[in-house]
Amino acid sequence: MKKIITTAAYPFIPAELNMAHMASTYIPADVYHRFMKLLGYNSVFVSATDVHGVAVKNILKNNDMDLEEIICTFHEKYKKLFSCLNVKFDTYSRTDTRDVEELVRQSLIKIKEKGYIIKKESSNYYCKQCSEYLPKRFRIKTQEFTQTNKMKLSGNQEDMCCFFCGNTEIAEQKIDHWFLDIPKGKEIISEIVTKQTNKNVKTYLESVINLGLKEWDFTREDYIGIRIPFEEKEQYIYLWYESLIAYMTLFDREEDVELRHFMGKNIIYYHGIIWPLLLREGLNIKNMDMHICAKGFMNITKSDSVLIDIEKAVQKFDKDYLRFYIIYRTQDTIDDFSFTENHFKQIINKVLCRQLGGFLNRCRSILMKNKVENVPKWNKEDELLTDSKPLLEVAILNMNVNNALMLVIEYIKKCGKYIQLHTIYKSPSKEQLGLLCHMMASVIILLKPFIPDVINNYNIFNNIELKSLDQLEFLEGEKVIYNNLIWEMLDE
Repeated sequence: MKKIITTAAYPFIPAELNMAHMASTYIPADVYHRFMKLLGYNSVFVSATDVHGVAVKNILKNNDMDLEEIICTFHEKYKKLFSCLNVKFDTYSRTDTRDVEELVRQSLIKIKEKGYIIKKESSNYYCKQCSEYLPKRFRIKTQEFTQTNKMKLSGNQEDMCCFFCGNTEIAEQKIDHWFLDIPKGKEIISEIVTKQTNKNVKTYLESVINLGLKEWDFTREDYIGIRIPFEEKEQYIYLWYESLIAYMTLFDREEDVELRHFMGKNIIYYHGIIWPLLLREGLNIKNMDMHICAKGFMNITKSDSVLIDIEKAVQKFDKDYLRFYIIYRTQDTIDDFSFTENHFKQIINKVLCRQLGGFLNRCRSILMKNKVENVPKWNKEDELLTDSKPLLEVAILNMNVNNALMLVIEYIKKCGKYIQLHTIYKSPSKEQLGLLCHMMASVIILLKPFIPDVINNYNIFNNIELKSLDQLEFLEGEKVIYNNLIWEMLDE
């Protein structure tokens, strides 16, 4: 079985992470990773802090801190925010490691040798006052934002303003830059695009190819980053090139792996168009098994502030309640979404506490009423789980974590109906009580990727952590230790 490398797009300094990022990228990736392990797959969850770029350079210029202090401050801040919502990486690194630098240089030299890099004149803009070179998003005077708080980049190029100092004297400069000849790699890119299982991702990437692939300027001036190895002038590699290569430093590259990427819809281009070419021609990876899961943005204007700021949200609500709502509310599409406090409370109370918690509490009550001290033997197969598991596995393999949650909820409903239909709540046989234990343990296991901490309130099976469906075969005979823990409902 190949190792699954589950990646979450990097936060880049000085980005302020909020619940929108958690909903589009980090929580879905974390749930997917946990579920893959639950199903018996060898998944490794990785990401890193992107530490380079013009914004980092500007922070350095205008602060007393040195570069390492700046990087460490943001890096530790991001790790703390991930911890707030129980996002657990196997590896969380930075893009300024020696391994990243060496691999970026090697890949760039190899791609150049294969004729994928060309040099030509490029128009660049810089501020006459603070001397910063200004990519498009840093030189638009009229800064309009969408409802999802994304900057509109269709501003008038004749009406420019420096993002950093506000000066309107922006000069154009013609400089020789290095470009990646993306059109030359069309066949390689198309091969990966054709295999994408996410319909929205595939449609977007196909449209990019059909509109015509363009050469990509990966050169930057006066920049914090990695120097271009074959350029005498002081020119640097654009952070997106090194970020894409950096993924490959987060695991053992000698192993045969499958790559699964989680991100917001705004960066599909880099991962779906540029990255396949870099992997094939820069790192000589021939058989790429790579799939992308992209989600929409949070509509900030329609969302409540308490569900935007991560630290405020976890101060007010349980982190697992937030995780559950994020997956429940965020569809497996690139449609935008909003989080409101009223809707959050309704879903937590109605679905999580009453429906799912109610089922687990009912199972526990029946077992307690019948004085079950050890899990009884059962001979009847849990047909409901047997029927549900293949559907769940398909949903997860396709990276559809919202669909997976809905299937788990449907399984729990069917278990509840089974209890009612066979009146297990009245005078159950020992075999029925054994099956009830099996159902309860199954539900605990299936909900654990979504709510890894609070699910333990209902784990009455003393010596089993319940983190894999394989453990169900060892359930018989386990000691049952009762408690009265429940999931507290929220005041509406």
